[in-house]
Amino acid sequence: MSDFKVIKGGKKNSAAEGQRKILITLRAIMILLIILMILFVVARVISDNPNIQTSVKSETAGDYLLSVNADSVVDMQEWNGNFIVLTNSAIHYVSKSGSLLGKNTHKYSSPAIAVAGDDVMMYDIGATSYRIETTKGVQYEGKTDQPIIDGDYSKKGVYAFSTKGDDVLSTLVVYTAKHDKLFEWKCADQYINTVALSRDGNRVAVAAANSENAALYSKLYIFSTSSQEPLAQYDFDSMIYELHYVKRNTVSVFGQGIFSLVNNKGRADIYTLSAVQENRFSYDASSGNTAILLSKYGNENSYELQVFDDDGSLLLSKQINKNVNWISCSGRYAAVAYESSVEVFNYSGETVGTLSLNDNTERIDLSNSLIYLLSSGGVSLHSATVHTEIKNPVPEYTTVKHSDNTEVSVDAQRQPIAVFTESGTGIAAQTTAPSNAEG
Repeated sequence: MSDFKVIKGGKKNSAAEGQRKILITLRAIMILLIILMILFVVARVISDNPNIQTSVKSETAGDYLLSVNADSVVDMQEWNGNFIVLTNSAIHYVSKSGSLLGKNTHKYSSPAIAVAGDDVMMYDIGATSYRIETTKGVQYEGKTDQPIIDGDYSKKGVYAFSTKGDDVLSTLVVYTAKHDKLFEWKCADQYINTVALSRDGNRVAVAAANSENAALYSKLYIFSTSSQEPLAQYDFDSMIYELHYVKRNTVSVFGQGIFSLVNNKGRADIYTLSAVQENRFSYDASSGNTAILLSKYGNENSYELQVFDDDGSLLLSKQINKNVNWISCSGRYAAVAYESSVEVFNYSGETVGTLSLNDNTERIDLSNSLIYLLSSGGVSLHSATVHTEIKNPVPEYTTVKHSDNTEVSVDAQRQPIAVFTESGTGIAAQTTAPSNAEG
């Protein structure tokens, strides 16, 4: 749209000339309003129909939200409308606009995170340390009695751990938002390998595994934190990997050949698979949708992508004839990461967006209509409904350790990216360039 300039000066002519100018101005305003209305309607049509593609977008591969060595990334999760990247030395809070909202370093050997609202709980698997933190820093640090196996964190601030047992095989322990012990259950016969809290923190589900007659089995227990007796108990013939509360009383169960929905009143097996079938799993906490990738005959180039809602109804079934590295889903879309590209589908099965790059796709995470992409050079953000080509080479990073225990991350031209020095309280990062780099 052109800029309008008001030119001052000159003589006034007759009243007729003044009226003519007024009419011309009114006509111009009317034309401008009509143009604006047309532009508004076109914008609404495009936004309501993500399949409309006007052009192929080209991006520079180095435009990262976070420059990081992909091998150092432990986890990536949506957080309060933004994003978290957990590496083996720090947790990074990144906004959608690409700014670094906060960064807290850690010295955990095997870090894991659970997200609830503004707060994040980080814990050290195989050790006893955990902490609650925000972008402003660590708010609380604690220790469990026994080494941690798994953990979860509810939106009410209640948190839970499964740990190794002292006089039993494993223990479930739940804490209040004020860090007082709320509930404890000792499991004598199985190892509690995964735990899930309801959003209000009043219920907790655990999966416990062991073997019998050389065959692996799992048991699922659902508890109210006010009673030692389980509300429900279910048996499974293989290993359970993940549990999620998709509704107040409903838990999704994913494992080796397992996808089920259970509550204290019953169980619905969405399907059961043979042990030779490979599968991948992605759960979207915002919508409750679950994406699963099936390889019915163990063929790495023949998959079926299925997405279910929180009632177990099928939203999408799509045949995929390429090797798949990762999958993700959101309320409206499902995405598949291939070796060097990403394809996004709506729940009608139509391709609505693609990413092409000359690098390996390590991981993707969908957040509504955005894709967070982890490649070898870092984490980048893209629209899920645009065809994007990422053409430029991705920088490679190498960590150089000096005799004074200083570690320097350098790019392919040996330019320093970030410097890390050991300190008494943790690893202190002195970033040189870029400002959100991490080794």
